[in-house]
Amino acid sequence: MTLLSLTTAQQTLPGCQDKCGNVTVPYPFGLIGNSNCYRPQMDINCNHSFNPPKLFLSTGIVEVLDISLEGHLRINNWIGWDCYKDGVPTNRFESGGRYEEISVHVFPYR
Repeated sequence: MTLLSLTTAQQTLPGCQDKCGNVTVPYPFGLIGNSNCYRPQMDINCNHSFNPPKLFLSTGIVEVLDISLEGHLRINNWIGWDCYKDGVPTNRFESGGRYEEISVHVFPYR
């Protein structure tokens, strides 16, 4: 019973687009254009200049690969870091000019 309630609560709202390319967009996320389709700061953008279209967080450049009903958001994001000791660079890492997949847990709205 609880699982059914969670799944039902996260489905796309009536009248809201539920897919972008190959990714399903469950509520509380929603596509930019109708603020009634998503909760604050949960807006994502469907970019139709790709074939198939791709999802991006808000109006940014972070690509959304998947949104699960368990509250996980999988994204492509640039990975890298710089290490400093006393203000002097000591180590640097970049992911070789490519994006890495990251899974992020999204806390459910109640």
